[in-house]
Amino acid sequence: DTASEKLDDLKKDMEWLKVVSPADGVVTYGSFKNKAWQPIAPELMRVGEKVQAQQILMTVWATTQLQVMSEISESKLSALPAGSKVRITPAALSDVRYDGVVESIELIGAAKGNEQGFDFVVSLPAVDARLAPGYKASVTLPAGRSEEVLVLPVSAVSKGRVWVKVNDKDEPREVVTGRTDGTNVEVKSGLNEGDLVLKQAKK
Repeated sequence: DTASEKLDDLKKDMEWLKVVSPADGVVTYGSFKNKAWQPIAPELMRVGEKVQAQQILMTVWATTQLQVMSEISESKLSALPAGSKVRITPAALSDVRYDGVVESIELIGAAKGNEQGFDFVVSLPAVDARLAPGYKASVTLPAGRSEEVLVLPVSAVSKGRVWVKVNDKDEPREVVTGRTDGTNVEVKSGLNEGDLVLKQAKK
C-alpha cells in the first residue's frame, strides 16, 4: 500500500512538471531583464540541476508579434502620453519602418544622470519574421512643428518660473510652457520678445 501511495504521489508530481504554453510560438531559453535579452547559462540546464523559485528558464514568443521596450527622459515625458504614435526602425533591417503606438509608461522612473528615465512599451503591427526578442531598434517621436514662438533652454525654466534681467536685477517671472524637444521649451505666455532671461533657473 505504501509503495502504491508513493507511486500515486509521483504520478501527481509528474502532472505538475508539465509546462504548457499559453500560445503558439517559439521557445527560447532565456528571458528579458533590464530591457535586454539574458540567455540562460548552460550549466543551469544540466540534468539534475535545481531550479530556484521564480527563476525564468525559457520564454515563448510569437513570430511577427513583438513589442518595443524603450526609455524616455523626464524632460521629454510630457511629449509622450500613452496612445502617442511613434516610428520604429529595427537596427537589423534599416530599410524597414513600423508605425507603433505607446501602450504604457511606467509611473515611477529610475535615476539616469541628472534626471530620471521612464520605461515605456510600444505595440507594433505584424513585423518581419526575421526579427526576434532582443533585437535593437530606434524610436522616433514626432514632436510636431511650431512656428514664430518664443523658446528658451529647458534649463532656464524651473517649476513654471524663469528669471529676467531688469535694471541689473534678477526678477522671477511666471510663465506658461508648451512643447519641448528636451533641449528647448516653448513659452506660451509670461515673456515678451527681447526679454533677457537667465539660461540657468535659480532654485
